[in-house]
Amino acid sequence: MHTAAKRWSAVLVAWGVGWGFVGCGSADNEALAESDQAAAENSKTGDTATDAPAWDIEEALAISYDGPPAPADLNQASELIEALSEKYSSTNVPEVLNPPYEPDAVLDYAKAIKAFEISRPIDTAWLEGLDIPALPRGERDNYFILESAANSLVGRLNDFFPNDLAYTLKYTNVNLQNTLNDSLNMVRDAASAELDDELKLKNLFARPERVQMIHEFGDDAKKMIPLAEMLDHQFGEGTGDWDAMREQLAADLATFEEKVHAAARLIVPPADIGDADLREAAEDVLRREQYGVGEWERLVVNAPVRRYNRTLYTIDEHYIHRGQSIWEEFQATTIEREPDGNFYLFHNDIVRYEQAASQTPTGKWLLGKRFRGSPILEENIGK
Repeated sequence: MHTAAKRWSAVLVAWGVGWGFVGCGSADNEALAESDQAAAENSKTGDTATDAPAWDIEEALAISYDGPPAPADLNQASELIEALSEKYSSTNVPEVLNPPYEPDAVLDYAKAIKAFEISRPIDTAWLEGLDIPALPRGERDNYFILESAANSLVGRLNDFFPNDLAYTLKYTNVNLQNTLNDSLNMVRDAASAELDDELKLKNLFARPERVQMIHEFGDDAKKMIPLAEMLDHQFGEGTGDWDAMREQLAADLATFEEKVHAAARLIVPPADIGDADLREAAEDVLRREQYGVGEWERLVVNAPVRRYNRTLYTIDEHYIHRGQSIWEEFQATTIEREPDGNFYLFHNDIVRYEQAASQTPTGKWLLGKRFRGSPILEENIGK
């Protein structure tokens, strides 16, 4: 149950009042546990098509409420009115939900909203039907104060509290819909990228971490669609075309997967410029133990030597110092097998400094930047 719902339920129990809600019990938690278990099984088998929560929304939100009992005297009426005042305080309004949107949290939020929607007219009618002057006095003789408190609470239930619920629902829906749209747009943009765009080919379809990122956006969208649909049907206008959204997401993910597989067939090593001296220099550098480069299946020198110079400034407490770095650089690409069993392109900048900072060796080839690039199919290594 949502934190706010727990809070005011505890207040009512503390008053010893035998009235409350039915339908927010352990069965829903068991259903959620089954949903989590099913999701875990799907992740093991690679099945991500199931995007609907395991619990039944109508059943989960089938909440019954009988309202407060008829007070025996002014003392009990005072306790009941105080309990209702606490129940409908602003601190008990369910907070606006923000990402990440987990099914159990959104369901708890919906339960809390639904509970208030069901109980508010019942509690309002109970307050309006109280005949406080006719109640036995008991230990109190303050029915004027109680009448004022009851009338004030009726005003809150009729005006302010509905506005509070409308506010939290509005911005929860806005936040959820925006987050869902962001995930859908990321998948759609990735699916619409063209394989003949070299940058997209190398930086999206052929980058495992980018592919995984798009898969995660897709999984997030699958999880959020039924949650947004639930809030729309239960508390909104129910006008969202959620089936169309699911179909579009499935189509975009399928298109993206097709392009990922097609990209793998297009990745080949860069062209070798055929410079034997540079190849020998690259092999010498990459075999040095200090760099920790393992064995490679193939090495190509794919960029000739270029000369660079850069002016550097350093500042201490007294002076600004001007220095200069001058170096030559070429690039070699190796194809190496990673622990996951796949082959990857590794890009290696081989540099030789003529002038540099005092701790940088000069006059010898060194390994500069090195990074892992695209995966490559084994049959494409020799191309």
